[in-house]
Amino acid sequence: MPCLSRPFLLGWLLALWWLPAAVAAAPLTLVDDLGRRVELAGPACRILSLVPSVTETLFALGAGGQLVGRTDFCTYPPAALQLPSVGAYDNPNLEAVLLRRPDLVILSADMSNPAALARFEALRLPVYIVYPRSLDGVARQFEQLGRLCGREAAAAELGRRFAAVRQQVARQAPAQGPRVLLCVMVEPLIVAGDETLMGEMLRLCGGRNVAPGQRFPQWNVETLLQADPQLILVSAHPGQPRPETFFERWPLLQAVRQGRLVQLEADWLQRPGPRLIEGLQALAAVVRQAAQVQP
Repeated sequence: MPCLSRPFLLGWLLALWWLPAAVAAAPLTLVDDLGRRVELAGPACRILSLVPSVTETLFALGAGGQLVGRTDFCTYPPAALQLPSVGAYDNPNLEAVLLRRPDLVILSADMSNPAALARFEALRLPVYIVYPRSLDGVARQFEQLGRLCGREAAAAELGRRFAAVRQQVARQAPAQGPRVLLCVMVEPLIVAGDETLMGEMLRLCGGRNVAPGQRFPQWNVETLLQADPQLILVSAHPGQPRPETFFERWPLLQAVRQGRLVQLEADWLQRPGPRLIEGLQALAAVVRQAAQVQP
């Protein structure tokens, strides 16, 4: 079989993509998180998700069968690993994308490469961009994804569960919560400030963030010792199985003295998807417990 040149292969894949994948029932128009108008012939039947939280949400809505591709980082739920990967979310393989024949591509504004969006638009691929920076933004994302995949009822139910948990943790929040450090990683020491999704979750649960202002500042040891949090929340990352050992080197910290170094699943706090429900519940429980032992 003769070798095919790259331009020829791309042309063939593009022609294949233009073959109709499904007949839509009714036109659908939405505005994405960057204010872009996105028009579809109907709910998408072949969705390529380049956002881990979106992949997770679509499975939660019962739309896993409508996904035709994912990124290397879309690892939850386990069923997502059965989908073919098109590479990294910021630099997907264009040929792999075309082979999947998507009728909708979903990108994240803060994770994707603008060049990828330009390539998709040049190929006239419908692209919806998500950018949830708050709990209200996450709730809107659930609703919008439900419309995009034709699972409005499931999205409404997920939204109700999310709203109920938000109301519950707000009611149970202590009047005087502990001073909390939200640690994103330890080497270097990156923390989450008030202007982040994690920061909003902490406020809702009654905790007081010791890193106000900036979104994700990098701290040195002097800043850490001066802040002296009463509760430190950490998450394990590859190569850092026990990030709490970083803080144990400073036993004078209140959180260390009181044994308030708590590890929570990173995706529960940092991934704007359905598992924020578990994240809010776990965070609220830790904050309430720490509030009971404040000096």
